[in-house]
Amino acid sequence: IESQPDPLAPFADKQTTVSVSFLLENITNTHENFTLAILCSLLMDGPNAPLYQALIDSGLGSDFSPNSGFSNYTKQSFFSIGLQGIAKNQVNFVMKAVDTALKNAASDGFPDERIEAILHRVELSTKHQTSNYGLGLAMNVNTIWMHDDNPIAGLRVNEHVNRFRQQMKENPKFLRNKIKEYFISNTHRLVLEMNPSKDYENNLKIEEQKVLKEKVSKLTERDLKEIYENGLELERMQKNKDDASVLPTLSVKKDISRNFNATNIETTKILNAGIQWAAQPTNGITYFNAIMKPKPKAFPRHLVPYLPVFSQLVTKLGAGELDRKQLDQEIQMRTGGLQMSVHVSDHPSEFDLYEKGLIISSHCLDRNVEQMFKLWTDIFNRIRFDDDYDHLSQLIRMCSAELAQSLPHYGHKYAMQRSSASLGGSYKFRELTSGLSSVSHFRSLASLEDCKPVVDHLKSIATLLLNSDSIRCSINAEAPTIRSSLQTIERFIHSIKQKPETTHQTEESPNSDIPGIDHVNEHHVYPFANNYLAKSVFCAPFAHKDYAKLKIASKLVSTKYLHREIREKGGAYGGGSKLTSGGVYTYYSYRDPNIDQTIDAFNGSAEWLTDGNHYNDQDIDEAKLSIFQEVDHPIMPSEQGLEFFVNGIDDQMKHDYRMRLLDVSKGDIEEVAKRMASILSSGKPSLAAFLRAVSTAFITKFT
Repeated sequence: IESQPDPLAPFADKQTTVSVSFLLENITNTHENFTLAILCSLLMDGPNAPLYQALIDSGLGSDFSPNSGFSNYTKQSFFSIGLQGIAKNQVNFVMKAVDTALKNAASDGFPDERIEAILHRVELSTKHQTSNYGLGLAMNVNTIWMHDDNPIAGLRVNEHVNRFRQQMKENPKFLRNKIKEYFISNTHRLVLEMNPSKDYENNLKIEEQKVLKEKVSKLTERDLKEIYENGLELERMQKNKDDASVLPTLSVKKDISRNFNATNIETTKILNAGIQWAAQPTNGITYFNAIMKPKPKAFPRHLVPYLPVFSQLVTKLGAGELDRKQLDQEIQMRTGGLQMSVHVSDHPSEFDLYEKGLIISSHCLDRNVEQMFKLWTDIFNRIRFDDDYDHLSQLIRMCSAELAQSLPHYGHKYAMQRSSASLGGSYKFRELTSGLSSVSHFRSLASLEDCKPVVDHLKSIATLLLNSDSIRCSINAEAPTIRSSLQTIERFIHSIKQKPETTHQTEESPNSDIPGIDHVNEHHVYPFANNYLAKSVFCAPFAHKDYAKLKIASKLVSTKYLHREIREKGGAYGGGSKLTSGGVYTYYSYRDPNIDQTIDAFNGSAEWLTDGNHYNDQDIDEAKLSIFQEVDHPIMPSEQGLEFFVNGIDDQMKHDYRMRLLDVSKGDIEEVAKRMASILSSGKPSLAAFLRAVSTAFITKFT
């Protein structure tokens, strides 16, 4: 099949994707699919897996093909494996590498410790609580239930684990035989090859016009009249106001509590590190979070774009006495994973103040707390950057490929980040570390032949941030294990290195470390079938008295105005407005075919709000209920106190915000809408758009 050429590909001559899929087992055979899920993970996941070594470590492609992995959401489960970012003449090499890796796995089997690591992951997943835990269970059993099998069978995880262990004990070649049965001897397979074509879009248009012409030619005069009349009827219904009173609803006054809820957290200090802890019913799991914040004037500007690179690679390179494969094995055996990401937190009351750095998180069974902190200690003290430059380059190419794939799916989010970046503050920092600038930076790094300069920058970041002087920690665990966990954290703090005495010093103020993004209005061209638009304006941060009014205004505009104008009338997949905790109000549209109409809707939203006849008290109550669904969502034991730890928003601030939300009136909304209309008409907001081609109307209007 053909595809659009990818402008973000680091190598223009390597844009072919190939994948092979194996049809496996009926999903009603729950235990067999449980076994196959373990087998597919052993084959593919992590640097110790045979398919990872054959396809990724070999450097054949940039990353696994997008559909790779085990899937059991259809009548029969299947497994797909392949590569993207290869040359067209490498397809046969990839298929041969897959076949060879499967045959070697069938011959050699898997080390016991890898099997135990996956079973440990299964055990941990049954204890780990998330806010959508119930929904996840329902989704897992839904497919089985749809095909007339017992849904409870899919939930008996411990029974499946015990039966699997028994099968392995009775037959040491159990998994090797499964490889032969489902992969080597399985003729029910499909190979899919996709190559870029510069004529792809034109050919697609021609084919669509051909299909349309063929269908229209078969329509009678009566059919055409009926279609026209249906269109008029649809337009009429879109203009009508829905009667929401017929729907069941909660009551803001009766069902939303005004009580103050306190989170039970305590704090202390170890050396210079602040420690927060909360005794919670965590089901036998210890949760650890930490933030590493550079001191003012101590983090060079040129290292900022490398923060996401560092956070993506740091747990995959080996540390201490463990090489990358040994480290991955220990992480799987002892924890639920070690995560690191870029940390940006807006000040609750000041726009131009924010905290930046890195945040790490991990969790483990209580019996593995010592081992988890030993792994973090090794990473803080000695990351093995120089072990394998080829592997490090491959990891960067994988990250670049994943970011490029995210653009069509999350184009509206990239547009929102880009449009808000010109407003300054933390939003410039976010754009450079997780926005379009970061995507471009990863692409440029992926094309480098020598990654030694990148390694030097990563080492500098490790020196500046991975030390006991810049860290603060949080831990949530069962009450009986809190004491021992705090002792382990104390040993961890004492064991990691301190910051060197001489560090880089900048002359700028703490939050002027990011070069400005000067363009207020921007136009970015990408080969998408539709457009993504965003428009941003700064209003008021979280603790401001007007924040609650703006929050409800944004919900009203989204549901009562923008949804109708952008989606129902304009044909976009979606659109709306959001207000961030930092105070930036952003309009957006998703997969949007009509640029001018959407921009007019953005600009007309504040005027629509100023007229109270467009909405009533019931509409405002519905907006409040929708917001309280977010505000009062269940907080899992693992997350208790994290809002304060990460963002500095305490219980009193949250309570004040809830009270202000409940007290918002129609007059309040009209008042902030008038101020919003004044700002929008001043020409100060920032607009960014992703377009498949240059639009004259758009360029004429905004440049």
